[in-house]
Amino acid sequence: MSVLQETFTAWIDSQPPGPQKLIVTGDIEVPTSGWSAKLTRATPQGVNPAVIILELALTKPTGNVLQVVSRVKARYEESPPGHAYTEATIRHEKLEFSIPVKPTS
Repeated sequence: MSVLQETFTAWIDSQPPGPQKLIVTGDIEVPTSGWSAKLTRATPQGVNPAVIILELALTKPTGNVLQVVSRVKARYEESPPGHAYTEATIRHEKLEFSIPVKPTS
């Protein structure tokens, strides 16, 4: 499997009518169909409150699957954002990378 770092994006959605929302998404290439991916807030967070740390978890499929390389999307939402984040750090096993959090309006 491969975490496709270039597909990961993070933004603060401040569109009406709802409250602001932090959204982080990205794709993972997996060896068969049926996988799922999830981003969750890491515990503990780091020392910089402007950086949110997220853990990527992948769940293997059960039962019959297609033997075809597939992509799954990981997503995280926080509403309202706990802080004025400027960066999101994604961690999975030994991989760690950071992306900017962009504001939208």
